[in-house]
Amino acid sequence: MRASHLAKDKHDSFSAFTPNRFVEVTEQLALLAVSSIRGVGYWTLAKMARAGVRFTVFLEKEDNEDAADTLRTFGAKLEGKPSNDWRSVRDQAIARASRILEDLTATGTRLVMAGDADFPRALSELSDPPGWLFVRGNVSILSQPSIAAVGTRRRSGNQGGDLLHPRPRGVKSLPPFHVICRALR
Repeated sequence: MRASHLAKDKHDSFSAFTPNRFVEVTEQLALLAVSSIRGVGYWTLAKMARAGVRFTVFLEKEDNEDAADTLRTFGAKLEGKPSNDWRSVRDQAIARASRILEDLTATGTRLVMAGDADFPRALSELSDPPGWLFVRGNVSILSQPSIAAVGTRRRSGNQGGDLLHPRPRGVKSLPPFHVICRALR
């Protein structure tokens, strides 16, 4: 299965009927839906995104084996034979994704996809950019000069610790910038 076959039709969204209602399936919702399928993890999603697979296009598949083969091609660890009811699996995944998206929205969190107008240009220019970001707060800050602090749960000694102080030792002045930091727990 070639990824280009999956990406040839660029859909922004489609409608699906979940157990209780019709849902407009956007690329963000489709990503969350595919991520909720048992056996699909981050790396499967990342490989699909890097190959140009549109998650909306993938979810529109009708054939059980084609859907399972596509997921396995990108590294999904699916158990047993493909379900004979892909539509049911898909609709349940879309329903779960709708609830997740509602929860994200309630906390002020947005899912910004690569290629969206709000996606930071500097990230798009990386050799291996992320396919999506979860953003809480003002997404436009990500397009301004910033410093990102990425680390582990426990740092050893003071390696790099001075970078998070208002002004590192020996630095007379700094241009305005934002510190983007997420503590891992």
